[in-house]
Amino acid sequence: MHQSVARPASWQRLISLSTAAALLLTGLAVGGTAPAVADDGATTVFESGNGFAPVEETLADAEVDAQAGAHAQGAADGTDADAGVNGQGDSDTPEGGGDDDVTPEPEPEPEPEPEPEPLEFTVSVTGEVRFGSTLTTAVDGAAHGARLSYQWFRGTAAIPGATGASYVLQAADVGQRLKVRVSGVRGDASIVRDSPAVGPVQALKLTAAKPSISGKAAVGSTLTAKPGKWGATGVGFTYQWYRNGSAISGAKKATLKLGSADAGKTITVKVTGKKAGYTTASATSAKTAKVLRVFSAPAPKIGGSVKVGSTVSASVGTWKPKASTVKYQWNRDGKAIRGATKAKYKITSADAGRKLTVSVRGSKSGYVTTTKTSASKSVPRVLKTGKVSVSGAAKIGSTLRANAGTWSPKPVKLKYQWKRSGKNISGATKSTYRVAAGDRGHRISVTVTGSKSGYTTASKTSSQTGKVSYPSRTKPSSAWNCPTWAPIKGNANSMIYHVPGGAYYSRTKPEECFTTESAARQAGYRASKR
Repeated sequence: MHQSVARPASWQRLISLSTAAALLLTGLAVGGTAPAVADDGATTVFESGNGFAPVEETLADAEVDAQAGAHAQGAADGTDADAGVNGQGDSDTPEGGGDDDVTPEPEPEPEPEPEPEPLEFTVSVTGEVRFGSTLTTAVDGAAHGARLSYQWFRGTAAIPGATGASYVLQAADVGQRLKVRVSGVRGDASIVRDSPAVGPVQALKLTAAKPSISGKAAVGSTLTAKPGKWGATGVGFTYQWYRNGSAISGAKKATLKLGSADAGKTITVKVTGKKAGYTTASATSAKTAKVLRVFSAPAPKIGGSVKVGSTVSASVGTWKPKASTVKYQWNRDGKAIRGATKAKYKITSADAGRKLTVSVRGSKSGYVTTTKTSASKSVPRVLKTGKVSVSGAAKIGSTLRANAGTWSPKPVKLKYQWKRSGKNISGATKSTYRVAAGDRGHRISVTVTGSKSGYTTASKTSSQTGKVSYPSRTKPSSAWNCPTWAPIKGNANSMIYHVPGGAYYSRTKPEECFTTESAARQAGYRASKR
């Protein structure tokens, strides 16, 4: 029996360990890192930046080489290489054994790569088919690794820009059927598949609000439809007005001007809302009250002198039809004067400088209660008058003077009128007046009238004088004559007076004339001896 020892395997391991040690020393010599001991007892060197591999890998490679050498040696000398390498010592070799007894293991053949699946898939669409919803493409089948592209169709027409895997339904899609076309490319293979059509696309429900009507339900007035708040923004509205439930021809705007045909009738309006992608909805307003007729009435007028202290009256004019009830209200600068609710009104000092109007309010069943207001009248302010008096003697031939007193606010324009026993003296319109013979026995007074823009013209009359009489003395009426009422001539040079019929009467030029001889003597004259 032939035995062999598997020495070469141990020798190979020893050489490998020596090689590892040499590499370790080389690593330390060039400044490498210290060796590390692995968990299995093998020594590993980690080198950063010098290109050395771990010793553990080197030892493993050496062991594999040793095993390969042992197999080769065993084959040559007829020994069991595996036993030597594994540390089993010498072993017997069966008789008749030799190189033919060791058969190397065949290398495994590589597995063939699997053939790729052919490119094939189906397409479907998921999602709610309603305006505003999103449809999504679902691809099923062998499309792995394929490049997919999409195109959405509305009916048979491609939707511009709709080239994504999902699509948001638009207003234009309502009532239409949609599909998606998917094109797939993988390598040299390409296919196109369409989804089944979905639809028709449903519209959203438009919620209508209850419309209302603003404006006065009276002939001549304009009513306005108010749609209210609907269930969506951007709704477009159309209108139809109704009279007693019947559509008014041509009344299709948001406003309606009421005419005589509407009198006594009720009015409603139907509002219809439309918005793309939504159902059309309509709603009708509540009825108005019966449309009232209107009066035909003029504005009243103010009659009378418009000044403080005067009484003015309202002229109503002719109302058609005649009002059942008429009420009055006087106004000062547009504001009602408390208690001034009659057809006549006495102007007070509070009205001075203000504008006066009168409002007339008429009412009747089935008619709009109507108020008409007059044009305004300016009430002048009142001048403050002065105290008027007359100075001078109430004697024939004397001059009287008017004292006007103080008038305000200045300046005030003054005029004068002299009166005889309360009656105007013709032409006597100056501030002075010479008493005439015709005034004898009468009383004289003067009236002063003041005027100023924006103020009431005011007049003030003086007290009367005493009765006019002849004076006891006066000036001659001419160079040789005295007035008939003062016939006694007085000669100032001689201080002699002459009576009518005296010897020197006609030859005397008087300097003064006297009514009586007593008056002449009181003046210091003496009687002529002839």
